Amino acid sequence: MDRLPKKLQESIQNSREPLPIGWGIHIIEGPNRSAIFWMLVLFVCMSLFASCMWTVLKGDIQGGFGIGAWMVSVPSVMMLAFVFKWSDD
Repeated sequence: MDRLPKKLQESIQNSREPLPIGWGIHIIEGPNRSAIFWMLVLFVCMSLFASCMWTVLKGDIQGGFGIGAWMVSVPSVMMLAFVFKWSDD
C-alpha cells in the first residue's frame, strides 16, 4: 500500500479545465487470453500425440483419432464456457 499514489495538499483539478487531468492506476480485468490460447495449443498437441500412439500401438486409426477428437473438444468447450461466464460478470 505504500506504493499507491496519495493525494497531497493540492488537487489535480484545474479551475480552467472541466475534467481533472492527472494520473492513476488502470486495472484490466478478465481472462488471460494468451494463457487460454497456449492451453488449447497444448491440448491439441497432446491429442495428436495420443492419437498417433493409439494408432501405432493398437492399429486402430478410427479409434485413435476418435480419442484425439474427444481430447480436443472437451477442454475447448469447457474453456469456452468459462470465457463466456467471465465476460457476463
